[in-house]
Parts: sequence; structure tokens; C-alpha cells
Amino acid sequence: MTDLGSVTPLPMPASLLTATDQIAPEALHAAFGRAFADYVAGPFQLPLAQWPGFLRRQGIDLALGRAVLDAPGGAVQAFALVAPRPGLARWRLATMGALPEARGSGAAAQLLQDFVVRGRAAGLAAMELEVFAQNERAVRLYRRHGFVERHVLQGWQRVAEAGGAQAPAAALAVGADAALAWLREAEACITDLPLQFGADLVAALPAGWTAWRQGRAQLVFSGDAEAGLVVRSLIDLDPAQHDAEALLRGLLAAHPGVRVSAPALQRPDLGGAALRRCGFAPEALHQFIMRRDLAGPLVRDEAPADRPAVAALITAAFRDHPFSRHDEARILQRLDEHGALTLSLVACDPASGEPIAHLAFSPVRIAGQDLGWLGLGPLAVRPDRQRQGVGRTLVEAGLARLRVVGAAGCVLLGDPAYYARFGFRAGSGLVLPGVPASHFQALRLDEARALPAGTVSYDEAFGAG
Repeated sequence: MTDLGSVTPLPMPASLLTATDQIAPEALHAAFGRAFADYVAGPFQLPLAQWPGFLRRQGIDLALGRAVLDAPGGAVQAFALVAPRPGLARWRLATMGALPEARGSGAAAQLLQDFVVRGRAAGLAAMELEVFAQNERAVRLYRRHGFVERHVLQGWQRVAEAGGAQAPAAALAVGADAALAWLREAEACITDLPLQFGADLVAALPAGWTAWRQGRAQLVFSGDAEAGLVVRSLIDLDPAQHDAEALLRGLLAAHPGVRVSAPALQRPDLGGAALRRCGFAPEALHQFIMRRDLAGPLVRDEAPADRPAVAALITAAFRDHPFSRHDEARILQRLDEHGALTLSLVACDPASGEPIAHLAFSPVRIAGQDLGWLGLGPLAVRPDRQRQGVGRTLVEAGLARLRVVGAAGCVLLGDPAYYARFGFRAGSGLVLPGVPASHFQALRLDEARALPAGTVSYDEAFGAG
């Protein structure tokens, strides 16, 4: 959860940056309450007596958190609380906020920069966080600091109907130890599983939670008929999610008339599809899980100040390309002028911050219709940084962003051997006139939508000389 002000970083004396375990609990709690009094998801009221339990349920280690003070030993102005994920060599930004009077000071951006710098110094593989998609100011801040949306996290709810199907015979209750052991195994094989669904935070839940398992799926829930039931963890390792669906139908059948909800932490590919098939309605507010990898280049949105360096690297990258018209930098400029630059990403050298690669996505029409598809390209990597995985990092980050914003699919003209690793395939029924059919490829990003067929047309910028 995040509540931030302006992101312009300002110089900050080191003495004003303090570890959160050095701050009195009541002072940190009070700052938390003020920072989230106007939160996008509604005021977050938490009595002081519940503060320790909140920290425990979020997996927060106060020694890793940092706060900005208004003077040495003074009052908290902004804070960033951190939850370690040692099994994944990551830190999670559990919550970050700024008090109203500190918004616009750059304190939040300084905390985020410090978070990344300390993570790299600790030898971590990545940093992660969750943020409400509707909190656009925070999303923009995280993008500028190299965090990329990896998955949508949706919330769901419905009221169980009376007289529904009976709980399936194969849905077996499992003990706490067995449920936690299963979750640890799942965490080891699922990239970007929300921490709250994992073993450590499920173990930190108040006593009384129940776990059911069927096939390759496990459901953890808590609550009662009066307060309602809450899905604490739902994971199906099978993409079809039939086992998760059976568990959910059993839960509904066993609790007729009871409200069942799942917080905005559910990935569509791990249980979200099963929730939808069981009649659950998605909540309006939803989150992104965002990640910044620390081992490779920093990937972020292109900024206006990047354009000269981007134009130079594009020109250099295509200088000796046998099929280039050497107008790629001009295409990018024209896409921008036409308002057709849907997504423009740069990969930057982690030491110098200089752009070393660029990737653009722009809308395409299929059989004359806008069906939510985009075209990938141009993709350019500076010659001295080619064959180092930079292009792959950019493509993966770009496709992840398109998935979470609901794009239907993506097409490109390129080397089949290179793009097959991302799932692109030729011969899909989509056609680009005048090019080899083997090199025009498509990737469906939303499995719920049918794969269209027809002639693809790009923005007129691609016809510019």
C-alpha cells in the first residue's frame, strides 16, 4: 500500500533518514494513520493495540525500514516499511507513505531510491511491491524507478447461495503443517507470488484458518458465518484451475448465505479464473504487483530527456542492419507526434543511468478494426550492449505491462528464432502484406479473447521515409 506526494527528489541530509526500529512505535503508528487518512482505498484506521499484529501479518522487519524525519530526532514525515523474502533473495516494499505536509518535498522518492540502493548493496536479486492501479501517482513513481508491472492482483466477492452443489468428495481438509509445507513448495516454483499467499504470512494469521486441498490446488480461508469468509490463499498450479474451482464450489456449498471475499491479491492465472467461473464479482479497485530486477539493466518508461540518447542508440543499432531503411528513429518520433506511442521503454545502464536500449509499442488495426492489439517495435540495443540479454529483458518487461493493462495481443516483424522464446508464432491468421509470412508473428496476451484473423495495419508513421 502506498500514499505518496510529488516525486521530485531533493537532497536530503543522511541524518534525517532513520531506521524504523529506532522510532517509537506510537510515533510510527501515528504517522501511518495520518499518511493513509486519505488513501485511495479509503481511510486506513488501525488502533495502536493492533499495530504489532499488522506488522507481523505484513512480514515487516522494522530494522530494514526507513523514515524521513523533519529534524534529527524529530517527527516522522515519510516512511517505507520493508518485508524480507529470503527464499527469493528479495525485499518487498510493504507500505510507503508521506504525511500531508511532506508531500511535494521529494521525501517519498528519496526513500524509494534508498530502498533500491540498499537492496543492491545487500546482493538481492529483486525488489517488489504492490500498488493500487488507481493510485496513478504512485504507479508513475515506481515506473520511473525501474519497477515493472508483472501481474494484476484482483479482489473478488459473492454471497453463497442456498442449495448449491455439495462439497466434492476429493476436497480434503489438511492440517496446518501440511498446508504450510505445500505453500513453501509453491513459492519456490511460482515467480511473483504475493507474499501474503505464502507460508510465512499464512502462518502469521490469527488462529482458526482452514486449508483444503484437491489435486494441484490449495485453498486457505478464515472467518465465520456472521463476519463472512475471507480467502487467504488460493493457488492452483494447473493453468486450467479446475481443482481451484472445485474447492471454491465446495466452500460456497458448505456456507450457504455467507459472504465470501478475496482481497485484491489474487492473480488471474493462479485462481482468478476459477473465482470468476464460480460467480464471484471483481472489485473495482485492483492492484499491480511490480518488480525491479537488480542484476540486470534498469527498465523504466522513456522520459522526454531521454529522446536524444534514444535516437542515437536506435541509429547506431540499425546502422548495419541488412533490412533496415534507417528511419527507425524517425518512426519513433512520428509515433510520438501522432499520439500513437502506447508504451515506450528504455533499459538503462545500472551504473551510469544512460539508456542502452529502447522498445516501443503502438496500436495496430486488424481488418480495419481496433481490437486491442499492439505492434512491437522498433526494438534497439546499443551495439556495445548487444548479446547480453538486454533486449530480452526489455521485451519481457513490455509484454508484462501489456498483459496487466488488458491488451488483447501483440504482433511484430522479426526473427522467428529470437521471438519464439517469448511465445510469438507465425501463421496465426494475421497478415502483413509485403513481408515474409514466416517473419510476421503474433502473441495472444488475453486468453479470454479469441485470436482474430485479417490484414494488420500499423500507424502511418511506419510509412514515413
